[in-house]
Amino acid sequence: MMLVGTDAPLDHRQLERVARRTTFGLARTGSAGQHGSGDFAVAFTTHTGGPALPEESLDPLFEATVEAVEEAVVNSVLRAETVVGTTTTAHAIPVDELRGLLGD
Repeated sequence: MMLVGTDAPLDHRQLERVARRTTFGLARTGSAGQHGSGDFAVAFTTHTGGPALPEESLDPLFEATVEAVEEAVVNSVLRAETVVGTTTTAHAIPVDELRGLLGD
């Protein structure tokens, strides 16, 4: 689930358009959005009153949404810890080794 919050003055249709951009950020991390993946997004604004932004002003919000989702996914992957189940172990990414490979 991807949740996007903003204080920008957006109407319900514009919020729907912002929510749809979350999948682009997810795609940047390698997700193909396959059948049954269950990916869905919700966008909301805390702005109360006043007119909505003009349509031609939405591009920076779309770009910020894509970048924020991508960053959130990368951060969550790099902060994950190894999990041991009854039959399977999911290993955490060795971040120090990754830094070395990336020359960081």
